[in-house]
Amino acid sequence: MAVGLEQNTYSILAVADARVYHAMLDPKDGPWTYSGWKGRMIFGQDLEVPHSNDQDINETQKLWFRLVDDETGTTIWTFKFPEKLEYTEERPFFHVFKARVRRYGLLFNDDGEATAFGQKVVQCLGGHQHARLMRAPSRAGTHKSKSNSYSMSRSMISSPPPQAFKNLPLSSANKHRDI
Repeated sequence: MAVGLEQNTYSILAVADARVYHAMLDPKDGPWTYSGWKGRMIFGQDLEVPHSNDQDINETQKLWFRLVDDETGTTIWTFKFPEKLEYTEERPFFHVFKARVRRYGLLFNDDGEATAFGQKVVQCLGGHQHARLMRAPSRAGTHKSKSNSYSMSRSMISSPPPQAFKNLPLSSANKHRDI
């Protein structure tokens, strides 16, 4: 193995199933767009970083997200943390952070996994950012479900795959059910 190409050692800090969304930096500039990337979101930390003469690397810059495809096991998206990162829980299942040119949103499959994942990220960012993990104030244009107290923007819902719906006969048990 050539010098400088050695694998970095790292530690996995949290893992959860998620999808990656992105939007413009200014929330007024547009809605969230599904990137098409989904799989196991890994939050990790490099334990050893090759020495750089240009600049010192702080602890936050050793942190990263990697999205691994469930089927192939390959990394399909990587985000290395900048020197300062604000991580916000917009909803229990949707967490947001800013990069240089856009915002990213992680839509988690499970609220419990999302909470544990977010708590670990905030803890590793120094704990003083704990307030940013609290639910962000609701925005105009959100719609509440009768069965769920969480609100969700229509732009957070991706379209179903083609031919996902089937016409089924309405059984007598479901005739009077609110859908």
